[in-house]
Amino acid sequence: MNARKYRVKVNLSPLDIPPLKGLGEQKDFTQTEPPIIISGKLQLKITKKLLLIETYLNKEHEILSMQSIYEIPINEIKNRENIYECFKDATLGLSEAYNFVKNQVDLPKILFPIPPIENYQREIDGVFYLLNSLN
Repeated sequence: MNARKYRVKVNLSPLDIPPLKGLGEQKDFTQTEPPIIISGKLQLKITKKLLLIETYLNKEHEILSMQSIYEIPINEIKNRENIYECFKDATLGLSEAYNFVKNQVDLPKILFPIPPIENYQREIDGVFYLLNSLN
């Protein structure tokens, strides 16, 4: 399944890189809203965030955030991997947004590895719980 063709909307935050006191490390974070059914389609909202953690103060700064909204006809959802494709696409979307800004401004290269499907088990279970409740 090509998740990108089901992505209907993207909300992108402005880039915000604060000055740090000492060392920092980056991590990406995934947040989802409960899935819903609208007009025979599963609506899935996935927000990926790039965070900068200030090591000295143990303080998190949100650098960039991207919300991807997917609407997938429920009859096209065949297995767990179909939903996982949306999470992979959301990660790739955040990577593309960061790299676009990186080309405009002098920023460090950051890799956005695709987490394994097991990382999204709870979210995917929630989708299938919703779909099974329709029967």
